Amino acid sequence: MVTIAVAARFSPVRTGTVVERDFKALRGSPMFWVFLLSGLLEPLLYLFAVGLGVGKLIGTDILYLGHEYSYLRFVAPGMLAVSSMSGAIAASTYTFYAKLRGSRIFETIFVTPVRAFEIAVAELIWAMVRGMMFSVVFLVVMVVMGLSSTPRLLLNPMTTMTTRKTTLNI
Repeated sequence: MVTIAVAARFSPVRTGTVVERDFKALRGSPMFWVFLLSGLLEPLLYLFAVGLGVGKLIGTDILYLGHEYSYLRFVAPGMLAVSSMSGAIAASTYTFYAKLRGSRIFETIFVTPVRAFEIAVAELIWAMVRGMMFSVVFLVVMVVMGLSSTPRLLLNPMTTMTTRKTTLNI
């Protein structure tokens, strides 16, 4: 009974407005490029440390499903997943807490007709968007470095999250 009442009052328009506000706040911030670079720097450091460092210790190519891959190319899709997850986790924990306690943005949003459930859904959507932004930037780096031989991956980043064959180019 309660679920029906909440679903009946849920407004995708109000939820979209909160997501739009988050995007405009990020885009209008002078820290926009720092935000993108910070999401790229961590997985790149891991990629070079693990991929090149440990890859030199391993030395040989990795046999996976009948194909040989360098260790760096084998590890890159995992770093893509780490990039996406760390972006989403950062958006859904630290940023959410800062909006709640630090800048008190949610208090100002509650003055409008937006409900708490709609804010929660909007923040989850925003966390997914941030994770996707990090993974797209990292995917561009993978294509530029030659770790993915298919540049068409850039046209559909969702395939990298759903299919291991597309990411490894099997």
